[in-house]
Amino acid sequence: MKKPRSDIPPPPLPRPSRGAVVGYAIPFQQLRRSAHHLWRMLGVARKSIPTNWPVDDSDPLVEASFFWETYALAVQVFAGMTVEAVLNTYGLVRFGEEQFRRFFRPKGPVQRLKMMMEYGPGIRLTNDDDLVRTLSSLINKRNPIVHMQSDEEIFDTAGRIVRAVPTPVDELAGAEAAVAEMEDFLNRFAAFVGEHDLESWTYVAPL
Repeated sequence: MKKPRSDIPPPPLPRPSRGAVVGYAIPFQQLRRSAHHLWRMLGVARKSIPTNWPVDDSDPLVEASFFWETYALAVQVFAGMTVEAVLNTYGLVRFGEEQFRRFFRPKGPVQRLKMMMEYGPGIRLTNDDDLVRTLSSLINKRNPIVHMQSDEEIFDTAGRIVRAVPTPVDELAGAEAAVAEMEDFLNRFAAFVGEHDLESWTYVAPL
C-alpha cells in the first residue's frame, strides 16, 4: 500500500550516523561512459551502411549498420539510467539507505528529485526549473522504450483509416538529444548540490 506523504517527518531529514570509514559505489559513471560508447557506435554503424550490393554479411560493421536504430534506442535508455543512478547515489549518501528506500526510492525520478531537494537542502523545485525540465525530458525518452507497447490503428468498415498510428519518433535525434541532456543534467545537478549540500558533492560530481 502506498504510504501517504504525511508519513515523512518535516524537512530537513537528518543525515545518517556513519562510522569513520564509509565507501560508495558510483554506478552512474559507468553508465555515463556506456551511453557515450553507444553514441559513438551509433555513428560507426550509420557510416557502415552499405552503398554497394551485394554486401559482405560477414563484416560485423555491415551487420551492425542494419541495426543502427538499436544503438539509438540504447543511447536513450542508458542516458536515462545514468541520471537516475546519480539521483539514487545522492539519495543514499544524503539520507542513508533506510530513509532513502522508505521515503524516496518508490517515487518516479522527477518526484524523487523534487522531494530529495526539499527534504535535503530544503529547496523546492518547480516544473519550470532547468533541473526538472531536463530530467523530465530524459525520462520521457527512456520510458516509452523500456515500457514499449504496440500502437493501435483503427479502420472503418470500408477499410479507411479512422485513427492512424502516431508518427514514428526520430530515434537518431532522440539519441543525440539524450546525450546532451544527460551531460547537462549531471553538470547542473552537481553544481546545485555543490551550492546547497557541499557535503554530498563528491559523490555526484561528474569527472
